[in-house]
Amino acid sequence: MVQVSNSSSVFKSLPPDLDRNSICVQKEYRTIRRDHKFSLIAKCTL
Repeated sequence: MVQVSNSSSVFKSLPPDLDRNSICVQKEYRTIRRDHKFSLIAKCTL
């Protein structure tokens, strides 16, 4: 097992006034077919 060299967290807390929906968001709406497939870039994917 690898030993931890530094036990403090490297994650930073976000400012409370930051709108998380305005950054790093990509919404896509897809229709699932009856055979559980959907299209992605004009190709049918299971």
